[in-house]
Amino acid sequence: MTLAILAWQLLIVITIVASGKRRGIASLLWSLWTLVQVSALPLSVLQFITIFITYKLTSPSTIDEGKPQTTQPEVNLEPKFENKKATSSNVRIIPRPNNAIAAVHVPLEINSTISSSEPIARTTFSSMLASKSSTEKATGVIKNKIENPIAYVTKYNFKKILAHSIVLDEEVPIDKIFSLIYDMSLSEILNHQEARSLYNQKIMLDGSINSYSIKYYTKNSNYIFKVSNPKYHHDNDCKFLQSDFVNYLVPPAIKALGDEKVKEFQSYCESHKKDLSGKPDDIFWFRVGVKFKVHINPHEVHYINSGIEEVKGMTVAELQTHINSCIGSILSSLLDNNSLTKYRYARNVNTALSQVSDEDIKPRVADFFNKKSNLINALFELYAKEANNNGYILPVKVLNACNLEPCKVCYT
Repeated sequence: MTLAILAWQLLIVITIVASGKRRGIASLLWSLWTLVQVSALPLSVLQFITIFITYKLTSPSTIDEGKPQTTQPEVNLEPKFENKKATSSNVRIIPRPNNAIAAVHVPLEINSTISSSEPIARTTFSSMLASKSSTEKATGVIKNKIENPIAYVTKYNFKKILAHSIVLDEEVPIDKIFSLIYDMSLSEILNHQEARSLYNQKIMLDGSINSYSIKYYTKNSNYIFKVSNPKYHHDNDCKFLQSDFVNYLVPPAIKALGDEKVKEFQSYCESHKKDLSGKPDDIFWFRVGVKFKVHINPHEVHYINSGIEEVKGMTVAELQTHINSCIGSILSSLLDNNSLTKYRYARNVNTALSQVSDEDIKPRVADFFNKKSNLINALFELYAKEANNNGYILPVKVLNACNLEPCKVCYT
């Protein structure tokens, strides 16, 4: 008998919980049923208690009270940018073991309703800069309110973060991405990673990005010379924003000697770096090769932050014409050289060339990837021009999460 009573109380709880928003109606019906059908006083009291407790526990206010309250983390060294009617983004850093990867969830509320008497305004990163007056440019302050500080980064770091560190919370099908990055489909030219990178850059530049996560990896140890953490800048006219990145990759012949030799090689090159200045590269690397008893010719890595003059001064219409010409040239190359289709989606030119066994094809493969690189750069410039971009800016919280540091020159 006791088991049956308990089972009946459980049925009452289940039906009220399952009723969701209509739990009030379910509770009322159970109360009426208890009044009419249950004559035994102890049992009726028990059922009324069950109904009341279940109703109270499933009310929205009770559920909300149990939720933990989040607090906005403090950010030091915030640049003095302000913007009109923007909402604050909450940053959540998720640690990963062995410091391999860390993720930051950044929900950006781009479209924000201020009040019923004020219009809804979409805030973009570009518009934060477009409204500067001459006085504001001199002080570096935008006289609009913003709770989210932002900072300038070099073009290379902007593209790198958007290409490798931004993960959109909402998965966008690749076919849709190809339809959005340009009026003409580029699926015959770009691989999926290249297309997603361009899409991320485009929506960040025009401010249509909503929410995303940030992931970053440990510092690249493949460079010969020491690389410090990249910087973000308070001022758009900081001279270091135009500084190019130049380094060399550790040669395979040195890697083959083991990790300890790689560290010794990097340390030796760093201590003799001054000998490279003003002298031909091959002489320096010959001397280093003699020291380590291997023949080396390290590959130079050169990332330009000052902009490619060929496309930098073009208008939107001129850029579109230039891009169409690039696409036509690349597609013609694919039609004329069927062998290129095997390598066109490789991660980069070095990966592609490592897969080519025919020496006669290598120059064509290198030329194809050079043309593709020019196309990608031109598309990025087009997005920046269409967004009236006046500098590459990102939220400081995102930059801190990606291990960038404030520039010591413009933050003094």
